[in-house]
Amino acid sequence: YLQWSVMEHHPKHIMLTCVYASCKVEENHVSAEELGKGIQQDHQIILNNEMIVLKVCHFHIQVL
Repeated sequence: YLQWSVMEHHPKHIMLTCVYASCKVEENHVSAEELGKGIQQDHQIILNNEMIVLKVCHFHIQVL
């Protein structure tokens, strides 16, 4: 939230997306569907916010 206001994106949705992205970065992949089911949230929220979180972190995706 250093880049935008909490009024632009719901903090709970961003938090869930950060958990999902951190699992991917640490190579402990959990699918968005599995994460959403475990916390009783719609997995589309996580997937919709993923690129927003990665862009703000200035993350560069590499395919090896």
